[in-house]
Amino acid sequence: HAVTSESPHPALRRPPTTFVGQKHQRERVSSALRAGPLVTVTGVGGVGKTRLALELARREQLQFADGVWICELGPLEHGDA
Repeated sequence: HAVTSESPHPALRRPPTTFVGQKHQRERVSSALRAGPLVTVTGVGGVGKTRLALELARREQLQFADGVWICELGPLEHGDA
């Protein structure tokens, strides 16, 4: 069943603030989503990776019959992992 704008995935509800900036990053992630269904966003903490991923998932969810899912990974505590 396709996700519609009337019934968004619960984890992808509109945040209380407006998403501003990161146009280049939004375009890159959107392009990656068109190339394949799995996109990994990486980088140092605090730069807005989660916010960017949630915004793009919300915007792009109608492009996928099964919707869009976010899988947050925990930090590595040991480099050997």
